[in-house]
Amino acid sequence: MKSKLLLFSMIFLLLSGYHLYAANTRSMVLKAGVEFDVDELARRFDKYPNLAADLAGRICHLQVQDRQKVRKFFIKYQDRLLYGTDNIIGGWSKAPLDERLSRFAQVYELDYRYFATDGQIEASDVARGYMIKGLALPAVVVKKLYYQNALRWFPGLMR
Repeated sequence: MKSKLLLFSMIFLLLSGYHLYAANTRSMVLKAGVEFDVDELARRFDKYPNLAADLAGRICHLQVQDRQKVRKFFIKYQDRLLYGTDNIIGGWSKAPLDERLSRFAQVYELDYRYFATDGQIEASDVARGYMIKGLALPAVVVKKLYYQNALRWFPGLMR
């Protein structure tokens, strides 16, 4: 019973969030995390022009989809995507700080290579040994993803 209630609550919150996007068209809304399917997120972007999304912890969901479809999606919606992370320095992890920072650096490097190059990359968050080809996004798109869109969606960030 608890799991059904939790699932219902999650669906209700998700749908309520999209209702809020529609009701507040003058507000800029950043959705934490992306949909699992770029086609679904594209429909949301088309329906809610004030919506953007960060990629925190969801890059592996992009890596299992058709490469050309994902690449076209990033180019089309380049002003509405931000690179985000779910990584935290403190908190629950018992690993030494230097180990955590080393792991974060590895993740960031792999993510950047996925977006910026067309090289072969192991997508270990998908499965050990799962190889993918990077998206080779134009430099202008990568710069928006990592920097410029944050300035746009978070006014006053660089004050």
